Amino acid sequence: MFDYLKSRVLGFFIRSKEALKQADIMLGVDFTKTNEQTGGISFKGESLHLIREGILNPYQHVMNVLGRIFPFLLDKTRPIACYRFGDATTRDDGVLSFNPHNNPCAGIEEALAQYVKIVPGLYLAEPKSFAPIINMAISTAKQNQGKQHILVIISNGPVHRDRYTELGKLSCQEQKTVDAIENARDYSLSIIMIGVGDKSGDMMRFFEDNISSRAFESFQVVNYTKIMSQDVPESR
Repeated sequence: MFDYLKSRVLGFFIRSKEALKQADIMLGVDFTKTNEQTGGISFKGESLHLIREGILNPYQHVMNVLGRIFPFLLDKTRPIACYRFGDATTRDDGVLSFNPHNNPCAGIEEALAQYVKIVPGLYLAEPKSFAPIINMAISTAKQNQGKQHILVIISNGPVHRDRYTELGKLSCQEQKTVDAIENARDYSLSIIMIGVGDKSGDMMRFFEDNISSRAFESFQVVNYTKIMSQDVPESR
């Protein structure tokens, strides 16, 4: 299963493996309240952000696996800009760094350590939008033109859609997310969306239905929960 997941992610960069090694890595983690409700099947009814000694929650698991897929992320000299979104402070219109003063983490191990450190003090909230984290990455790519940038977003499900949204139309958060992804294609920015929890399949369907084929050239969605729960052949 790990080999299949690795091939899905790395296959996205098959044309630019050397650029990948030199790329600036950004990580966005979803702290919306739906994380408390989407672990019923995939995480034994617990919040997907549960911190418990001896057990890796889905977010910890994905970050750990990223270190295996991209070995250079284990290098403590490799900065990873890590951000949170969707909590009571950021909600659907901002992001905040894992570290004070907006400092990047020194490799994936520090990213994991900082994640564990900040989780107990956060209040999960709503609504969810991926636009703030994507627009932040676009801003970074604008400032560092000529260099490859990779944004990895770990999330538990689709963008917020309230009951007042008309059938066939997008909610405010959905539209802003689609616009941000479409805009990202004009910059040296690749986005990998990794879905965890029981609703990760819904997230994939939303993007398949609403993102243009051209935007998908720089946007990859991986249903981590499905891959890890199925008997996927290692050689696939």
